[in-house]
Amino acid sequence: MAGPDGPDRAQDLRSGHDGAVDAQQPLVVRSSGLTLGDEGDGVQRPYPTVVVDASARPDVADLARVHVGEGVGDLATSLVVLSLGPLAAPRLVIRLGIACTSPVRCSFALDLDVEEHRAVLEDIASSGLLLIATGDPPATGASAASGPHPPWLAVTLRGEAVTLALDAVDRHREA
Repeated sequence: MAGPDGPDRAQDLRSGHDGAVDAQQPLVVRSSGLTLGDEGDGVQRPYPTVVVDASARPDVADLARVHVGEGVGDLATSLVVLSLGPLAAPRLVIRLGIACTSPVRCSFALDLDVEEHRAVLEDIASSGLLLIATGDPPATGASAASGPHPPWLAVTLRGEAVTLALDAVDRHREA
């Protein structure tokens, strides 16, 4: 794969890689942050969340609805650190690949620019969870429990793999 300014270089960090890094164009991550929600006990917890543009991928846009209606199913995830762009000024991203094999088949990838999304990546590393929203988030200050929210897919990740990926990025920047 080549970026707009030259070939991409990738380092596979082996996060239980099951071929989930998608060969298609990654979905655009519009924003990232925390969503407040509870697990039925009334205690509000922050969940790392990304909002993606799935307008060109109706299968991904519908995946959250299927997830709620038919259960989680089988998801495989993978992480790869990519250095995109020219060698003199690379843009470092963590590509998260997600492949769902049941109840439906769907695979996609997200590129999380480490500089832009560092805080949410650190939250993912500590929690081992990511909510992927395929629509606009609730108004500022609203919580997931307080009203309508966009459909989202909850993905469990190996937090230590995200930590390893962030460490690799930091070592690359120090070199």
